[in-house]
Amino acid sequence: MMRQRLTTANKRSTYHALGSENRILSTGPHEAAWWHPGDVAKVLIIILCLAFLALMALHESKHLAIFNASYLEDGFCLANKGGPLHLQSHALSFYADVASAGGLVLLVRAARARGRLGEDALAPPTKNAMSLVGHGCGHLFLALRSTAAGGAFEGLEGNPRLQLLAWLGLLPVWYLFMRDRRRSVAAALGLAALHNTTQVVFLPTRFFFTHVLLAVLLNSAGRWLARPRAEKTKYYALESWLVDVPIALASFGEALTCDTWLARYGGHVWFDMVVPVMFTVHLAVLVLANDGATTKMTTTTTKTTANEEGNVISEKERAHAAGNLRNLALALKSTAAEEAGRPPPKRAGVDFGCGDRGGGMPRSRSHSTVVDLTLAIQAEGPLLLGTRATSDGCVRSMGPE
Repeated sequence: MMRQRLTTANKRSTYHALGSENRILSTGPHEAAWWHPGDVAKVLIIILCLAFLALMALHESKHLAIFNASYLEDGFCLANKGGPLHLQSHALSFYADVASAGGLVLLVRAARARGRLGEDALAPPTKNAMSLVGHGCGHLFLALRSTAAGGAFEGLEGNPRLQLLAWLGLLPVWYLFMRDRRRSVAAALGLAALHNTTQVVFLPTRFFFTHVLLAVLLNSAGRWLARPRAEKTKYYALESWLVDVPIALASFGEALTCDTWLARYGGHVWFDMVVPVMFTVHLAVLVLANDGATTKMTTTTTKTTANEEGNVISEKERAHAAGNLRNLALALKSTAAEEAGRPPPKRAGVDFGCGDRGGGMPRSRSHSTVVDLTLAIQAEGPLLLGTRATSDGCVRSMGPE
């Protein structure tokens, strides 16, 4: 009966010969139990959002007084409140958002052309550059609305007609926040209607920004945590830690420092700048790490397979492992054949050997290594490499003849 397992020492030495593919064959069944780094960031964001919500509730009930008074009054840190329109925080945020979005687009183009980053790496900053323009237009609306009526949404509370108009106007915005390719249109519309109604009908207008911020962050965290691990890439982890976590922390910074110094230097505009600044860092990390050279982003496949221990393996990794094993087998067989005075084996349909049953293999100093390799393939090969065991106990590849 053919042996199916190597000893620990032989397994370690054979897997070491596989180089970069070692992690594919030797991954333990417990490794998948570790949380994805992006998921850790999302859990931290949920904790920060709930903590911020609790602090706002304690301030509203007069049980706490650590957030600055102007922030609690306006829901933003507004600079130059009594000054000209074009110098107030909402106008400054509009200028900065549109300009930084344009700069981010240029950086994305440079990263694609010179840094050779792939589309998976560039998708988050590209998408957020467009969102930043929309966010800036929202600030422009608030600036104009504040000038016309004395406040961004003054007169909305207790006015059913204005509330209906606001509800209809904001529903598409909330739908964009809530939509997701895994959700049906009806589900996204339902969530949008729920948030929109809560904001327009029940919440004081000074909490509008807080509600939008927390809803968007929590919605994103919940959606990503529910996704399969195979969909969670390093780019997801980078965006979560470098962009999303700083946004949540900046919420505390704006509420705690508005009156002391933030309002003197533009106010809320610095909160908005977290996104373009941190996406610039995001791109710089990928370019400096030479991500474009190590990741070929022509066509990304999400097809996966699993070895006998249940570990998920991508097709690309599987192909690399197969190539390395076949090359190693051919080299070892060639060495053994030369020592025996026989011609080297052909490349097509490589015979991986017959383990300690011989199969005509001479007992040479290379024989024990070939045996180790053969046993490794017998143990792992059928799932990883597309190999087959023949009736004589040998293991052969299913390569082209």
